[in-house]
Amino acid sequence: MNQAATVKLPYIVISIALILLAVAIARFKLPKIEQPVVDLVRSVSGNVLFFSSGHFLRMLAARWADIDILGARSLMLSKASLSVLGYESSIARPAIRLWNDTHHLLADITSTIYVDALAQQLQNEGAESFVKSWNDLMEVISSKSAALKSSAVKA
Repeated sequence: MNQAATVKLPYIVISIALILLAVAIARFKLPKIEQPVVDLVRSVSGNVLFFSSGHFLRMLAARWADIDILGARSLMLSKASLSVLGYESSIARPAIRLWNDTHHLLADITSTIYVDALAQQLQNEGAESFVKSWNDLMEVISSKSAALKSSAVKA
């Protein structure tokens, strides 16, 4: 079965509601736009999935884990990274469980690279390049040697 088809409706509704809430708060330039989202997520008894900008997610994570907002600058995010906010042993202890994970991106790249074939290709190209450089050097030495012999004979 298609993985997208297994997503339950409440997740979709919650995600859309959160996005609409974040947009409305940002549009009216209310302070601490992340806090209502954090409060809403904490009221849900299930998983919530976010897609957002890195700036918003850093602030959301800082509010979630009760980190000083200035400290959120250090929570860097790469494009398409995965992060997980959760709890440490109880709901009273919100935590950042995973941050800026990009292993899935590397897996996609390395799954399409055939390492043995690439190594063989690089070895072949390196050997060909070396042989060409060696032959060019031998031609230059031969040419210079002939020029020296020619000038020595004339002298």
